[in-house]
Amino acid sequence: MKILRLPILAFSMLAIFSCSTEESILQDENITEITELNADLSLYDGLSQGLYKGVFSTADSETRATVEIKVISDTRANALTIDTDGVVEFYEGTVQESVSSTGNMQIAFASPRSSFNFSVSDLGENPIITDAISNNKPSFVTVVKEANRDAVTPVTGTYTTNDGTVTGTWSIIFNSGDDEDVNMDITTQTIFDGIDFGSPTGSAQTSCIAVGNKADCAIGGNYVSQGVDITWSGVHTFLNRNDCSSVEGMWSTDNGLQGTFMGDSNCNGTGEVIITEIHNRPQRPSADEMIAAIPNNPGSPGNADLRGDGSGQEQHTEWFEVFNTTDSPVVMDGWVFTDASGSGSFTVDSFTLAAGAYASFTGYDIPAAQGGVVFDYIYTYEEASFNNESSYSDMDDTGCPDGIVITDADDVLVDQVLYDYGYGEYLGNPSSSNRCSDNDVAIGFPGQSSNSRVSFQLVNDPATMNAADNDDAANWSFSTNEYDADNGQDGTPGAANDPRI
Repeated sequence: MKILRLPILAFSMLAIFSCSTEESILQDENITEITELNADLSLYDGLSQGLYKGVFSTADSETRATVEIKVISDTRANALTIDTDGVVEFYEGTVQESVSSTGNMQIAFASPRSSFNFSVSDLGENPIITDAISNNKPSFVTVVKEANRDAVTPVTGTYTTNDGTVTGTWSIIFNSGDDEDVNMDITTQTIFDGIDFGSPTGSAQTSCIAVGNKADCAIGGNYVSQGVDITWSGVHTFLNRNDCSSVEGMWSTDNGLQGTFMGDSNCNGTGEVIITEIHNRPQRPSADEMIAAIPNNPGSPGNADLRGDGSGQEQHTEWFEVFNTTDSPVVMDGWVFTDASGSGSFTVDSFTLAAGAYASFTGYDIPAAQGGVVFDYIYTYEEASFNNESSYSDMDDTGCPDGIVITDADDVLVDQVLYDYGYGEYLGNPSSSNRCSDNDVAIGFPGQSSNSRVSFQLVNDPATMNAADNDDAANWSFSTNEYDADNGQDGTPGAANDPRI
């Protein structure tokens, strides 16, 4: 989600995003001891009281945290910080000057090991933090007010120069916007060599691609700080399940410095198990193969599975493959596999994936239609179909991208892979699902008019075998290994994929 100082200084920047719901007690101004803010933060528009959110970093960039300040009344305020290790620090506020006496609110905040001074105008504008100290280290705090608008989201992170010689803090606060996706103002905190090169204005989030449980949004800006012209751009990723936000991108300065930045959090998924291969357009099983397979698939409704022309449906033999990226077995009991296009999901009842092992999942066990392949896990195909035919049918497709979304038993994203065969007719189409109608570009993976009977697979390269890089279409290819000679099908179910060529 970069900057620098005078001669050879480079800077870092971190994106900070927060979408939390305030649990508050109604404020009664007639009560002298007020302990909480009103849940309706719009009541504090135009006042110094209210909720302020932001980011914190020591000048040496070794400690980073998100910040929340509550100015509850003319006499009551408190604050807290949550650092990247999850340590929460509470601060009591002492009002030095109230609005009633000076037209400006000034508060000193202190905890057993840290302190800072806070000031804000009587209208709740221009909040400023000075004299921040943490564990005897000079520090920086940047906050914005949250009021009648989208929730303020802070995200912390670091930056690195391209040669890797300089690192620092790069944080961002998404602090306003009329709607969820666009025109969101961004405040940056970028600390290099003990100086904050952050910007109060001039940066924005401009567009989002939201599919499945995850959205990727374009962010960037250009501004001048401490006499240095800074340009940056990147991606803000957030999940709609657990309010995770993360950022990454590139930065450069007008005096020749450049580098990358990365948020402390990762919202691509936990990544113990990743999706490595998908065969969603297999050979249709014959009627005889379907009927013969029914005893091995007791959940099937029998002949109702057959098409009127006597052939089976494609999804009966579709399959996908997952890989355990860890050196320990992963117990997948209670994990949920969801079809990204909305056709359903299934929950794993009992399955353990060995360390460093592959496993293939299918919705219908018909070995005769899959070259005799014995799959590792059989789910009921009616619960979820990862074969959205509309996603590769023609240019009239308006359906959301298809794909596989894996969440663990605690509903935390593990991994997801999405595809739409490059048609993307859902773009800007209000009749399409709200999950994808506002997308700016098609997912575009795999290519249009791609062949049936061939799986697409994550290339066998250690650099791509993770929950972030398997989101990139450039890291996927069509299999060249024939596993079903009778039907001319290519793939590597339950085995290592083809290497990058």
